[in-house]
Amino acid sequence: MNLIHIAAALGAAPPVPVVTLSGENITSSVVDPANAEAGVRLRSDGLVQRFITPTYSFIDSITDWIIPHAAANADYDGRVTNVVGDAFTTSPGADGTWFDLGSNREWRLLQNVPGTATVTFDLEIRDPGSVTVASTSYTLTAFVDDLA
Repeated sequence: MNLIHIAAALGAAPPVPVVTLSGENITSSVVDPANAEAGVRLRSDGLVQRFITPTYSFIDSITDWIIPHAAANADYDGRVTNVVGDAFTTSPGADGTWFDLGSNREWRLLQNVPGTATVTFDLEIRDPGSVTVASTSYTLTAFVDDLA
C-alpha cells in the first residue's frame, strides 16, 4: 500500500505531487578501444537515472521527477530543448517534442573513437494541465582516451 492509498483509507486528501529536476553534468570516460556513453533517463515510475558506461545509477532520490512515485503517469510529459553540441545517439524523438512519461524516456550520447562528444540541453516536465512545472539543464560528455 502506498501513501495515496493510506491517505484515502484515512479519509485524507492524497498528497499533492511534487515535480522536480536537479540537472547534472554526466560524464563517461573510457580508454580506447571501448565506447563511452553518457545519458539521463526519466523512468515511468518517477525515478531519474544517469547512465555512465556500462551501468545506470540513481540520481539523488530527493530530486526524482515526481514524489510520491505513485503519482507518476502518462498525463505528465517531458521534452528537451535548447540542444547545443553533438547529436543524441538515443532519444525518444525530435528535440522540442513532448513525450508522455508513461514510458521510460532516455537521452544518450555515444563516443566510439578517441575524442570527446558533448551535448548540453534543457529538460522540461509539464503537468496534465500542460503547464511546465520543472525545468533544468543537463550536460552529457562521452570521452574516449587514446593512450597511444
